[in-house]
Amino acid sequence: KDGLSQYISVVGENKYDLDEGWQIFMVSTHPPCGDATIFVKESEKNDLDTGLDQNEKSVLSEDEPPCKKTKLDLNRTGAKLVSGCDPLSPGVGYHTIGEVRTKPGRGERTLSLSCSDKIIKWNMVGLQGALCSYFLARNLHLYSFLLTGHMFNKSSLKRALFDRAGVDNVNKPILAKVDLDFEFSKSEARPSPCPDSVVWVDVGGGKVEALTEGHKQGWARKKLTNHKSWSMLCQRNIVKMVLEIGGSKFVGSSKTYAELKSKSPNYSSRRDENSILKYWPQKEISEFSLPDL
Repeated sequence: KDGLSQYISVVGENKYDLDEGWQIFMVSTHPPCGDATIFVKESEKNDLDTGLDQNEKSVLSEDEPPCKKTKLDLNRTGAKLVSGCDPLSPGVGYHTIGEVRTKPGRGERTLSLSCSDKIIKWNMVGLQGALCSYFLARNLHLYSFLLTGHMFNKSSLKRALFDRAGVDNVNKPILAKVDLDFEFSKSEARPSPCPDSVVWVDVGGGKVEALTEGHKQGWARKKLTNHKSWSMLCQRNIVKMVLEIGGSKFVGSSKTYAELKSKSPNYSSRRDENSILKYWPQKEISEFSLPDL
């Protein structure tokens, strides 16, 4: 807004673009949940008691290690299919691959899709949301997806993040494994993710927020309707910033958030009937009033 960005340049009237030489990378400490975590792996099956009669078993020393045979299995995901159910057959037939899934979890199922599905959508329509599309001269895409840790399977990542798109016009970021261990990754001592998060925006002097389950820390649950408890990244606050940049001319005839979002230049492309996006569940768009912000 103040013309001092080292990453973005003005390329037309109210249009911006990422400066040449800058690329967007994504680093993850775990494969994206959903389709990317489904891949064939080897497991070991104890065959000591399989195919041996009592005489053969008796000649085996108690000190002799069990005979083991390599067996193929699928690495599994807790993400559920949007439509239908997995076969749940033993071994490699447990899951159906290449399908749209909701986020895993033991709570009530929502329409929030798995990370694999969100990333393939980014690779098709861009990282920018519907509102940012008003200002950008082109869609922005990931240049590279970097995965740390030991669960790296390039074939499943390719399938999940772009090969199953169903169309040719899809971004294909470089997929690479980085040999780094994340200190706070999932382990026996840390089986569940922490509900706390830090939002750090290094723009305009810097802005920092500490959040718990999406709200600012320190607010009682019964007071979460107070707008002061909302993150700067919530829908209403994002729209406020967008309106400050675009002004009244940008809003046009839109009276609600839903109208503004639906009129976005690339919003209709998110429902391509020839691609995997046709399986996306429909969500209701918030209808809050723009003049009341």
